[in-house]
Amino acid sequence: MYKHITFTGYHSKREYIAAQGPLQCTKDDFWRMTWEQNVSVIVMLTQCVERGRGQKKRKIKQIHFLKWPDFGCPETTWLLLDFVMAVRLYKPHDMQGPIIVHCSAGVGRTGTFIALDHLLYRIKEHDEIDIFNIVLEMRNYRPSMVQTEVS
Repeated sequence: MYKHITFTGYHSKREYIAAQGPLQCTKDDFWRMTWEQNVSVIVMLTQCVERGRGQKKRKIKQIHFLKWPDFGCPETTWLLLDFVMAVRLYKPHDMQGPIIVHCSAGVGRTGTFIALDHLLYRIKEHDEIDIFNIVLEMRNYRPSMVQTEVS
């Protein structure tokens, strides 16, 4: 079974799946999880490129962010904010399954993306946001989510 954790988002208790980037030995499990969880959007935050195979077909959008180096951070915050907004534009309105978000280890860049997306939705309707508690809640499910202050 492929290691992943489902996270609560702003709109749903199953809005995100935080996952490791698929390896050669786990790629089949990754695509099985994608199929079984009814995923229609995959956010790729790593340089790796993987492909899946299967008899049945389903349209899945993969959105790949290339400007976030391993053990680093994007050149500007606007690059990441624009990317989060682009992901939102590609989310189908009738989307039933969660979004898979993955980087190499499934914690640093993945956690940062999930927290940012969640907070951007929340700030539209609330006067205050609590970044610390959102990150803490994510770390209750998976340690090391949002690994460093500069992630």
